[in-house]
Amino acid sequence: MLSAPTHARMRVPLASLLLLSACASPVWNVELDEEYQGVVSELAAAVKQEMGTKKIPALSIALVDGERVVWAQGFGLADAEEGRVATADTAYRVGSVSKLFTDIALMRCVENGSIDLDAPVRTYLPSFQPVSEFETLITLRHLTNHTSGLLREPPVGNYFETDAPSLEDTVLSLNGTRLIFEPGSRTKYSNAGLAVVGRVLEVLHGRTYPEVMTDLVLQPMGMAESASLERNATVIPRLAKGRMWTYDGRSFDAPTFELGMSPAGSLYASVLDLAKFMRGLFGHLPGHKAEVLQPSSLETMLTPVQAADGSQLPFGIGFHVGELDGHRRCGHNGALYGFSTELAYLPEEGLGVVVAASLDGCNSVTRRLADHALRLMLAALADRPLPRLANSRGINPARGKQLAGLYQRDGHQARLTWDDDRLLLEMRGKICEVRDVGGRFTVDDRHSFGTQIERLDSKSIAIGGTPYTRVDLATPPPPCPPELVEYVGEYGLDHNVLYIRERDGQLEALIEWFWIEPLAAAGPTASSSPAGADCMPRRRYGFAGMPMEPLLRRSWVKWTLNAARSAPLKARRSR
Repeated sequence: MLSAPTHARMRVPLASLLLLSACASPVWNVELDEEYQGVVSELAAAVKQEMGTKKIPALSIALVDGERVVWAQGFGLADAEEGRVATADTAYRVGSVSKLFTDIALMRCVENGSIDLDAPVRTYLPSFQPVSEFETLITLRHLTNHTSGLLREPPVGNYFETDAPSLEDTVLSLNGTRLIFEPGSRTKYSNAGLAVVGRVLEVLHGRTYPEVMTDLVLQPMGMAESASLERNATVIPRLAKGRMWTYDGRSFDAPTFELGMSPAGSLYASVLDLAKFMRGLFGHLPGHKAEVLQPSSLETMLTPVQAADGSQLPFGIGFHVGELDGHRRCGHNGALYGFSTELAYLPEEGLGVVVAASLDGCNSVTRRLADHALRLMLAALADRPLPRLANSRGINPARGKQLAGLYQRDGHQARLTWDDDRLLLEMRGKICEVRDVGGRFTVDDRHSFGTQIERLDSKSIAIGGTPYTRVDLATPPPPCPPELVEYVGEYGLDHNVLYIRERDGQLEALIEWFWIEPLAAAGPTASSSPAGADCMPRRRYGFAGMPMEPLLRRSWVKWTLNAARSAPLKARRSR
């Protein structure tokens, strides 16, 4: 249950920090609360360290203690060409953090009795007819906690489609898809599911999704003048320029098209906006009035769902629910072209943090900084020594070259490569940089952190404590087999290229610039991913113009590359 925080503080209303008079200058950053001076000193140093080693263009952060924003600041350049600095008021595309707003709007309808979470979706949206072989019907609760069995991406309006179709057309496209599993039996993250929730809200209120969200969430939380669900005149002058990157060192501007599945990830907001939002999550605090939801409704959202077998799943209604050093940690992250966001808070302690960055795929960094911030705040309030974020530095070339090589264990491979003065680990579909963190060789880059590597002897290493044995590479690999040459090339659209490559006689796909998946032969003109592996990375699934259903199953995926070459996924340049 939600309870009062264990620390008592004089609480200055957040509105008094952020509201501006008609003649006042804009508030770019929130001045440091003296109580958190040591916290901010350490945290600012950690932010600068991570931005430097990970080459993050812009990052903004806000700390919340109950009704107070105790610190908010931007770092770096929101737009390098314009020389525009990042501030706490800089707007970011916050991706899947948007889902929390959609779900809170839904819960407001539950509170007023217009929606029943456990009623079948067809009660409110009769046109919703995905193919199902199961007796259990999808409910709104299933959609919000990712147990619906729907695909991750809708065939229309998905993460890869640039046409920005209507929400109605996006949801209607699900009628040609088949459920992956029985609703309520397990978790499968689904952007499509939140699109359906948004469409239900549209139909229920007879208004567009942005209009409904403004009335139910943005306006009551004081965000209607700054945050937006559309790219408009309020957002554009304050928006950071998102950047994409590849594992081989390229960097380029992120695409800016809108998503058809807007309820799943279309919010533009600053960390100050999200700090206001977080204030609405602290209605249980003494003297704090619930702004949009009653504490009982919020507790429902923060209660993890149970699977059919009784096991606890990681989602409540919208919120990811976990633990940080024994404290309940709730929130959500966001990953959208060129942007990475982390919103996290400790409901019992009344503490929260928001971190937003203008770089694609650096959620490992934003989460690590968010957790570090929460640990610092907890330590300060308990009068304990403040923790430090370990320094990270490059590896000595001699030691890095000594470790380089191919290793294997039980048929699984790990490849260490010394490249451009970096030690890179390729393993489990990722290429990650290995750095010296506190004297230990540790995976530490934009999208991964923590796995440690130790040299056991001249022929073996331990990766995450598991021993791997070096493979003799004295014999050069054979040339690409003729039957595979025709598949090698680039597929898809410029903003999200799919690369098919050959290595050691096998095909592999490089997806979204830095995710690698092996392909295994499934017939004379087809390839598939191995059993038990997702063809796409866990955070994003499916390609526009390609069959969505097989791409989402953890099974042998029937992926006909010849068919993939037809528009819009036609081969771009053969290699």
